[in-house]
Amino acid sequence: MPGYMARVEERFANRFEAAGDGYVFRANLRAVGYPFSAEERDHAVSEFKRRYVWLTWGFSAATISIFMTVVWLFFSQSDHVPDAAIYLVLGVCAGLYLIPFYWLWNAPVRLCRDRVQGVEGRTTGEARRVAFERLTWTQLGTTVLLVGLMLWRVSARANLLVGWNRLWLLLGAATLVLVVVQAIRKLAAQIRK
Repeated sequence: MPGYMARVEERFANRFEAAGDGYVFRANLRAVGYPFSAEERDHAVSEFKRRYVWLTWGFSAATISIFMTVVWLFFSQSDHVPDAAIYLVLGVCAGLYLIPFYWLWNAPVRLCRDRVQGVEGRTTGEARRVAFERLTWTQLGTTVLLVGLMLWRVSARANLLVGWNRLWLLLGAATLVLVVVQAIRKLAAQIRK
């Protein structure tokens, strides 16, 4: 999880682009830019990192506690914990995690409400170029591995070549096609550069 947390922190910091002796903050790739001083940017990034660590580890501990409580409650009634209960707990916890996460993620946006816009928004082509620069080969490779892992996990429970289970193969194939298309587009963007 620390590697994932570092990538999220890096993505947050990348929203501040160096411009002269300060920075320009963009809420997304096509958004207008707002000027930030180096001190303001450093403060925003350090606050995000600090609060993000607390949020992530706090929700991890809460999720484990809730999960253990649900398992204990079901085991006190019978020897079986329904899969639906586990998925429900994980879904509710993930949803509750996203609310404060997006509040943290959008903290610089709230700071920009009273500022004058400094830089125009990017065109679609410029935003696409920046997106492909930020997309890493590791992310694409990890997606391929996750598709393989998903298919292997599902195949342990069901025959993927029978009935509706073939939809898992279709989902995996569609995801791999998407990865290949994105890889080709990234490579083409690198060659044009």
